[in-house]
Amino acid sequence: MRRQFRVVVMAGVAIAGMAGASGLAGCSGTSSGSSANSGLVPLKNITIGYSVSTLTNAFFVGLTQGVQRETKALGVKLIFDNANGDPSTQANQVDDLVAHPVNAIILNPVDAQAIIPAVQAANKANIPVITLDRTSSGGTIKSFVQVSSVAMAEAAANWLATQLKARYGSYKGRIVDMEGLMSTSTGVAREQGFEDAIKKYPGIQVVSVLAGNFDSSTAYDEMTDAIAASAGRQIDGVFNADDDNAIGVERAISVAGLAHPIGSAKHIFITGMDGSAQALAAIRSGEQDMTESQNPLREAEVGVQLAVEVLEGKSLPKEIYYPSQFISTANIDSGAVTAYGLWSVNLSNTGAGNIADMKALPIYNGNAKITGMYSSLYKSIS
Repeated sequence: MRRQFRVVVMAGVAIAGMAGASGLAGCSGTSSGSSANSGLVPLKNITIGYSVSTLTNAFFVGLTQGVQRETKALGVKLIFDNANGDPSTQANQVDDLVAHPVNAIILNPVDAQAIIPAVQAANKANIPVITLDRTSSGGTIKSFVQVSSVAMAEAAANWLATQLKARYGSYKGRIVDMEGLMSTSTGVAREQGFEDAIKKYPGIQVVSVLAGNFDSSTAYDEMTDAIAASAGRQIDGVFNADDDNAIGVERAISVAGLAHPIGSAKHIFITGMDGSAQALAAIRSGEQDMTESQNPLREAEVGVQLAVEVLEGKSLPKEIYYPSQFISTANIDSGAVTAYGLWSVNLSNTGAGNIADMKALPIYNGNAKITGMYSSLYKSIS
């Protein structure tokens, strides 16, 4: 029995939800009812091509497993390629998928610019393209499934500012900005979110802007140099564009002898994003203060559902935002975090797709504002 996928547009932001029923419903908050059933594409006849940017990062392992689980659950064929971080390799992979040919392509780009010609080739062949987590700067993308990187970064930066106010009585202090990979749409969006938030606090000084590149070794080297350049002056916090950056930063702080427990006046506040297993362990040990987690398993499952939807001729929203989840030492074992899902500790589950019941989760728009509850989106559709 096929599960029903619904996309509801609220306040200009598309929110994805799942419900159990036969048939795939229409998008944009409307039901196609029994008329859609007569036009269903036999799932066994669908082949989806998928190219992931890399598998050296656990987040993209989660994204890939989500694609694999959901294609298995739906019974569609999957052709899977790993670009290994190389834009040219990925472009060739997409060209091969177009020539195969496949019915739809799910893409997690290495480089937002370099992938444009390959996306355009898919467009020319009338093969719909869905992007996950990262997108292309050109060509036609049917739908981009993501967590709002801007909102995640703003939330982390605002959290950091709040900690500094609690320490000093006002918004002041010295922090480091450890950027992500700026050739990706995610890296650009997260830096934008950080800059938009931190400019509201003119008393907070950004002493270094460093290229962490979503890589722990690079972040370690960059943070080691930043510590040396600080010449003994206090560094109060580090904004990290992802958890890999954070892990490298934490190691540099420890090696430099600057690691102090949470609550100490010398503690360096560490933010993160994505919810990796290493980050969760660091949060539990007090080395990392927080992460704004995604759930790539579930985001990818939504992407597969969308690929099937578009093959049935349904119109898709250009962007779909999956909610993120703030995780810190204070709430890591809470019911809210459990309900959202700790994707990085569930990678061993290679079974069929199983998007969680999201009825108890709040809906966030692109500015991280709560606009309602998922329970309000669930309605019986015949």
